[in-house]
Amino acid sequence: MNQIVWRTLPVFVSTVLICSALAFPVGAQWQQKKRKPELSRYTALTAPVPLPDMPPYAGPNKFLFGSQITGRGSGVSYIERFVIRDQPTQVHQWFQSTLANYGWKITLNTKTSLYAKKDGNFCSINFNGTYHEGWGSEIVLHYSPKE
Repeated sequence: MNQIVWRTLPVFVSTVLICSALAFPVGAQWQQKKRKPELSRYTALTAPVPLPDMPPYAGPNKFLFGSQITGRGSGVSYIERFVIRDQPTQVHQWFQSTLANYGWKITLNTKTSLYAKKDGNFCSINFNGTYHEGWGSEIVLHYSPKE
């Protein structure tokens, strides 16, 4: 019995060492992937920001609030919220035709939202009714420039 143990011991030790050596780099890579991602930074906007190739709504409107978002690798994005005198369907139609005139390609068009791309830039606009007295609709505009 001792002869079997002494003959198989070197094979066992070698196997353990090889497996340990192979497992270490995988463990090191796993540790690197566990790092916490850099969080986006939000900065409140007190006025709307003029966005490249993004037409402001032509009818009466009022800026409510917005955010400038600085993220890892994606540059600066913007979210802006407005109330508008016109009804959501009118505002939706206006943006649909105006974005097309500005060279934006509409990638998704639903009853309550538009998604569009132009030269790597992205925008989405959501259209809703509003509870703000004297206003007909509310829009949320999201704009992300090309990375």
